Amino acid sequence: SEPFEANPEDEKKYMEIESMHAKVRKEHTKARKHLAKKSQQLAVISRMVDDIPTRSELIQYERRFVELYEELATKLEENRRHVSTYNTLKQVHELLVKEESLLQSVIDSFSVAMKSSRGKEEFISQISCIVDGLKSNLKQAEKRKAQAFIQRDERQQDYQQYIEKQRDYFKAVKDLQRACELNEELVSQFRQQG
Repeated sequence: SEPFEANPEDEKKYMEIESMHAKVRKEHTKARKHLAKKSQQLAVISRMVDDIPTRSELIQYERRFVELYEELATKLEENRRHVSTYNTLKQVHELLVKEESLLQSVIDSFSVAMKSSRGKEEFISQISCIVDGLKSNLKQAEKRKAQAFIQRDERQQDYQQYIEKQRDYFKAVKDLQRACELNEELVSQFRQQG
């Protein structure tokens, strides 16, 4: 068999086809690169959109924050009660130690003072001074107690105001949620009509 010989016209057509094929392949490669770039951009945007919490997620976050706040407030109040109890017991202990020391001092000086009339007078004078000091301390303690009651009443009023503000806040959040739901319904109806 004879070797195949291409005629010049066929070669010219073949070259044109090869040239066209190379051109189409180049455009195809360019289009694939462009598509890959757009896909990457789309993936980035999609991740950004996925990172934005939905309304239901925001509501869950809000509920969880409220729960955590309430839990923290409860623990804080419990801690304050324990600290207050500790401070009160510490003050009572210090007063009892002072009282014991005072009584021991009276007992120790009583037997010595009763041996002479001058000692008796000094002892009675010292006891009077001690009683006056105790009365003064009692008055100061009663003043502190009255101030503590006044502060408690003021704090209770503040607390009631905060409770009322919190109720208003929750009502406003609920109203906002309803308004958002209504807005979504209206937008959905508008889109269906348009």
